[in-house]
Amino acid sequence: MGGRHSRNKGHNFEREIAQLLKTVFPHVKRKLEYQASEATGVDLEYTGNFKFQCKRLKTSVPIAKIEEIKEDGVHVLVSKTDQKPIYATMKFEDFIKLLQCLAQMSSIAPGSLLVSESSHQHHLLKK
Repeated sequence: MGGRHSRNKGHNFEREIAQLLKTVFPHVKRKLEYQASEATGVDLEYTGNFKFQCKRLKTSVPIAKIEEIKEDGVHVLVSKTDQKPIYATMKFEDFIKLLQCLAQMSSIAPGSLLVSESSHQHHLLKK
């Protein structure tokens, strides 16, 4: 696959992720970086404290790609490889904070979060 095709594939994936995030971040859009010296490793802007690095590759995405993010915040690596679903990877300590915040906002007792899959949508339920 040529460089231009790979770059376009990556940019299209960034647009896809931005579209999927619009329900949470209505103003999200691709962050355009024209010079390597300006690069912060953040592919999307207007996402609050979340800093997204999007990678679309043919085979596995190295987890070290999350280290390309140079801005402070909750770093999230969103990745997709051929024939596989989209994954989001983050530091475990940030994941725990996110769960704690979600539990507080949802008035769910600690230790009672359940995830069920229904019609390809995930729902949080009280135990």
